[in-house]
Amino acid sequence: MVITTRKVRLPAQRSGFTLSGQKTRHLQMQILRHILILCLVCGLLPWTGVTYYRAYSEMQYLDITISIDGLEQTTHTLERQVSAVLASLHVVLLPEDTCDPLPDTVFDEDLTIFITRATPVWLTVDGQCREYRTRVATVAEFISEQGVAVASDDRLLPAGDTLLTPGLEISITRIQRFHLSMQYPLPYGIIREESSALGQGYEQRVRGGQEGLAEDIMEVILEDGVEVERFLLSSAVVQPVVHELIHVGTAGLAEYDEDSFPFQRMYIMETTGYCPCYYCCGKYPDHPAYGITCSGLLAGRGVVGADLNVFPLGTKLYIEGYGYCVVGDTGSGVMGRNRIDLGFATHQEAYDWALRRETAIYVLYDD
Repeated sequence: MVITTRKVRLPAQRSGFTLSGQKTRHLQMQILRHILILCLVCGLLPWTGVTYYRAYSEMQYLDITISIDGLEQTTHTLERQVSAVLASLHVVLLPEDTCDPLPDTVFDEDLTIFITRATPVWLTVDGQCREYRTRVATVAEFISEQGVAVASDDRLLPAGDTLLTPGLEISITRIQRFHLSMQYPLPYGIIREESSALGQGYEQRVRGGQEGLAEDIMEVILEDGVEVERFLLSSAVVQPVVHELIHVGTAGLAEYDEDSFPFQRMYIMETTGYCPCYYCCGKYPDHPAYGITCSGLLAGRGVVGADLNVFPLGTKLYIEGYGYCVVGDTGSGVMGRNRIDLGFATHQEAYDWALRRETAIYVLYDD
């Protein structure tokens, strides 16, 4: 800021004895000087001389140089306090400005006043934007002065070593990073395999399907709380998919012991043996229902018990190693299980059959 002063000389009035202001002050100074000398020569009271000396001194003009941010100007003034000099020149000090010497300093000789203006800058952080005035030199020093924390991931613009200039806009963008786990199902498919154990045109559901489960780990980036980017870090299968398996029949005839027969479909099941005795059916020979199945057929070889939801009563079967038979009974040992109970005449025959885990069961045509 440059302050320019100009001395204006007013012409003296020609009429009367009126003097200009400058000549009047000069005359007053001459009178005061003579009175001072007279007082000293005549030995008047010391305080009288001091008083007039002060009055004479205060009537002297001093050369005051004002430097504002390196720009200088010199003025002549009768003021004896820094604040009065600045006020006379309409120089306003803001709270952040520096003044050397201080405004309340009193002086009685030529002086240079140094004023450094604070730099106005704008700071945007945490959703707020406001103006500051500072005396530091760089962006980093200003951020430290304001006590604003800047994390390693945060973005500071402009860079910390940038010199401050009036009106500079400084922004701090808060950057947050976190990992996000996302799980999603994997659908299962259906696999059809040809099987010579099934008749043509028939299918057997060997295994049910089950969905799998996958997990993606994402990194999410937020700027001032707003998502700006996400990218995949890793992907893994948490639970594998189990595909449904269906056997499709391709065979038309089955051959066992030189005997061939057409069949509708074939199952691989567990088989056990039972007879009408008490140990197998819980009835003694004198019981009125002894040896009678739920279909009314007599228990024995050729009559088997099965899950009626799979093999209804009267279904004709051919069982590997057992022969032809018909479904005529059921029981808790076969319901909901992949098992058929084969009828025998004696307990020894049923015991000898025991448990066979993989037995071919052929469903025959009704004809």
